[in-house]
Amino acid sequence: MAGILGITISTEGEITSTTFVSNHVTVLDHFVIHLVTDGFLVTEETNVPSYAQRLLSITSGSESVAVSIFLPEEETTNGVRGLLTFSEILHDGNDQLVQPIALAVVRPFLNVNSIHASLRTELFFALFLPNTHYTLKFLPCEPWDAVRVQKSIASNLAIHPTKFRRSDKREMVKKLNFRPPSVASMARLVQQQLHPVVLSPESVISAIQKTGSVEAAVEELRKSITQPSFRKNASERMMSFQERKRLMIETAREKYAQKHGISLQ
Repeated sequence: MAGILGITISTEGEITSTTFVSNHVTVLDHFVIHLVTDGFLVTEETNVPSYAQRLLSITSGSESVAVSIFLPEEETTNGVRGLLTFSEILHDGNDQLVQPIALAVVRPFLNVNSIHASLRTELFFALFLPNTHYTLKFLPCEPWDAVRVQKSIASNLAIHPTKFRRSDKREMVKKLNFRPPSVASMARLVQQQLHPVVLSPESVISAIQKTGSVEAAVEELRKSITQPSFRKNASERMMSFQERKRLMIETAREKYAQKHGISLQ
């Protein structure tokens, strides 16, 4: 199967354990490690359908396997900047010996890891690119300690162990995928929430630009609708009263003149 996918593998160091802990670069990492060690990825969370898990060397944490593979980053990284914080995936205490694997991947023409990488895209690239090369460096066994093993693998890859976790990467992906709504769509939402009141598009857009959100714009416009606008001081308020009085008198004069056929010149 590796030949069909164009996967080539090189290894360094000796295999001296049945429990392996590796950094995580692609969604096929565990499958490549399986080809070398006959191990199975132990995980309680996977997007792979149950019927394909055995084919891809995946098993749940409740099943017992002779050779175990763990990917404690729990999310893929590009393998050239830093490692995510290792989770406490082993629950048997620090007495359990594990063999760290420093895993590196090289692919021609394209970056090995994409922020949107999935099993489907990895299989697509593996099938249509000439080659994807995995290097597995088996490090000396050591008692399981998440921080120490993370540092060992990071040191061999010449990258940094970081404090970022799986949740941090997922939050970053959400932000990268977020597309702010257009002003037009926001204006429609504002008009829907203010129905049956109909406002001019200019006033709605002005409120959106001023507040930056639909909820705040609705609140702003509701205040302008329900509350009269007051002048800053007494003289301005008196001026406003005088203007309204003058308009009322002129309107009344025009109606009277039209009714009695009087020409106002």
